[in-house]
Amino acid sequence: MPRVFRKAKTRTCNWGERHRRTLERGGAGFSTPIEFTGDDADENLRRAWEVLGPEIMAQWDSPGKRPAAWWVFDSPEPRSENVITVSEAEQLDKLGLLDTDELISLSEMASAENERLHRNSRNAGGEPFRRSWLFWKFIEKRDPNISEAQQLMDLDAFHQYERDIVADPQGAMAGRVGCTRTRFYYLDESEQTLLDLPHKSL
Repeated sequence: MPRVFRKAKTRTCNWGERHRRTLERGGAGFSTPIEFTGDDADENLRRAWEVLGPEIMAQWDSPGKRPAAWWVFDSPEPRSENVITVSEAEQLDKLGLLDTDELISLSEMASAENERLHRNSRNAGGEPFRRSWLFWKFIEKRDPNISEAQQLMDLDAFHQYERDIVADPQGAMAGRVGCTRTRFYYLDESEQTLLDLPHKSL
């Protein structure tokens, strides 16, 4: 009697909290559910997003951000590879996908961030003489025709730690003022000259 071969049934999954967290945050490693690894990973991710995605989006409360799976399956374009300098909020803004409530929340965040940095006598994060996308979106309008340092100087928008760096650039290089052993490699030569900082200070 000939052997009957039956088509394997498609595995169905009960998507749980670990699957949800992976859809929201992405990532890989030991915490990744086994269904999201191996040859069927992409298909299982898609299926899980189809099931859990609507609920995740309905409960999403992170202005200017989207779940990791949203960038994969729903976004009109992939997440920028330059994730360090291009925030999710900036990319979403360029895509016209920030709603009114998000813009209000982000504006409030920009004001709070600017106030926090202004109150600190030491660098509380970020690179001196640079501002985040939030600042240029909601606090001031970026002028692409001049350097960022020049515009901040023209606006009299230096924070105290930046004023201290300009007053004692060698101290900043040694880590005595402003921040820890600042290296101004990200400033171009014109900005270093403007601020009277050592050139090519890598």
